[in-house]
Amino acid sequence: MIVDLLLSFISFYVSIMILVGLYFSVHNNFDNLFDWRVIGKLSILCILFMMFFVYTIQYLKAFFKWRKLITKPLENVDEFIAKNNFSVLTKKYGLSYLLDKWRNVCENIPYTKKYFIDEYLNDLYIRDILDEIFTHCIVSDEHKEALANCDKLFIKKTVKVKKSLYEGGDEGPIVHWYHYRIPKERIFDWYPKGLKIVE
Repeated sequence: MIVDLLLSFISFYVSIMILVGLYFSVHNNFDNLFDWRVIGKLSILCILFMMFFVYTIQYLKAFFKWRKLITKPLENVDEFIAKNNFSVLTKKYGLSYLLDKWRNVCENIPYTKKYFIDEYLNDLYIRDILDEIFTHCIVSDEHKEALANCDKLFIKKTVKVKKSLYEGGDEGPIVHWYHYRIPKERIFDWYPKGLKIVE
């Protein structure tokens, strides 16, 4: 994902510089083309545009997910769990079981040094399943409140980092916001080089 983004930025930058070069050639004003002040300003504009473009894509993803939600009829929770490839225990005990597991995860943060990053990512997968269920199903107010309380506790006990914890990528920090949060106490245990905290 990072390589693709970098290549996109380079391609965009080169394209802009070519267009600017063509503009100056048409106006017979090549002197300005090699002015470092002009190049600097163009470079800053390119970077700002790319940042705007990246965040716009993230917001569009979130918007279309919301739009899909309001246009597609919501399903029954038990039927949705039954037809999807969830664990045997999830199919047997349902949404309450998942909420209890997520509550247990949040209450045990920040864990101990014996707790590894792979285990944490597995715990975040519980929140992924909950996100699927709450997006596609009719959920009671009681369950909504339970998830909201767990999420508040999770946010309180973690910090937001710039990079997703999933190497394969995700739908971004707006949709999968919990992929960008980690217990501050475990950062250097799990990532010896550290992670950039953004809040």
